[in-house]
Amino acid sequence: MEAYILLTDENAVLTREQILSSLKEKGVVSGINEEAIKELGNGKVEVTNIILRKGNNSRNRGHISAGKMGKIVGGITQAGQNLEVYDLGNKARLHTEVCVGREDKYINDKNQLVLQMKSVGKELSLLRSAYQNFQKRYMPEERNVNPMYLKVEDAIYTKELEMKEIQKKDVYLDEEIEKSKHAKLIVKGTIYQGVKIDVNGARWFSDEVTNVTVRKTDERVALYTRRSRYEI
Repeated sequence: MEAYILLTDENAVLTREQILSSLKEKGVVSGINEEAIKELGNGKVEVTNIILRKGNNSRNRGHISAGKMGKIVGGITQAGQNLEVYDLGNKARLHTEVCVGREDKYINDKNQLVLQMKSVGKELSLLRSAYQNFQKRYMPEERNVNPMYLKVEDAIYTKELEMKEIQKKDVYLDEEIEKSKHAKLIVKGTIYQGVKIDVNGARWFSDEVTNVTVRKTDERVALYTRRSRYEI
């Protein structure tokens, strides 16, 4: 399935070279084949078979923008936090999927990390117990040349480093889970009928709507306009 974005420039018709340079500078698109870029004229450029990725700017990590008048039609587009686009899908209902937020993945990673933390904690407890027994049974000059004692000492050091890394990752996952809770899809133009939308695991096959922000609220997809909120 091909995916493409239409990017427009109000002031000039973009050339293939200009669009390549612009996309690469913004860090929005990777894996572009120059032959996949087709100039349509009137300021529009069609980009096919693209791979969207996170921006390099840590402040915008997980945020994807298709440009001021950008359109996403076809394929699967994923954003870790936010996705901004003008139009999504088309009247022909070309199969288009959008996934925003990764809360479920981060929670799963967190659960796996908790199990790992418990396992390493038990190993550390056993090693420290063995270490204390050596200290009780042997004088310093004896245990310091004992191969088993030295192995236990090294193992404790290694496991403590492993635990520190696990704790760092635990803090990171907590931060990412919190960010993902606020994930949203912003569409200033039209979401056409039949687009498959996933916001942190809450799914919706869209009706045609205009100028909305899509978020997950109370385990359901909710549409926000300037005046109202609609739960799907």
